[in-house]
Amino acid sequence: MATFEVVTLPMRLFAFTGGHAAFSEIAAKVGPAFDAAYAAFQSAGIEPQASGAVTRYAAFDDNGTGFQSGFFCRAEDRPALEAAGFSVGELGGRVMVARHTGSYDQLAGVYDAMQAEMRAQGEAPADSMWEVYLSPPETPVHEMQTEVFWPLMVR
Repeated sequence: MATFEVVTLPMRLFAFTGGHAAFSEIAAKVGPAFDAAYAAFQSAGIEPQASGAVTRYAAFDDNGTGFQSGFFCRAEDRPALEAAGFSVGELGGRVMVARHTGSYDQLAGVYDAMQAEMRAQGEAPADSMWEVYLSPPETPVHEMQTEVFWPLMVR
């Protein structure tokens, strides 16, 4: 199981496209969103910043979740990315972070354990979280690396 750490991250720009997906359809919708985002970065002549693809999850409801998938970017690339149809936001702040090795199907267990650790530390989760997918798609499932970031409520 993953270990958890509370850290404060600098704010980073994140260019994304997104939508809403039923929980059972997240993987089927997020993958094509990354493909479209990467193609748009390339057509604008911009390389995503190192650290992998990113998905932020928010706006949970009984039917699923909102998602925003894309890549970290540089401030100087923001105008071109917005012209290409991206939204640009920021991710960072005080978060609990964990690194998971293995299938994406096991991430729900990481989130459950993360919530228990937050309670044990007297912390409370914010209403969104993000994942950074560190491994390329061709990585064997048991070797996949995902970093999970869950912002904490201000005390």
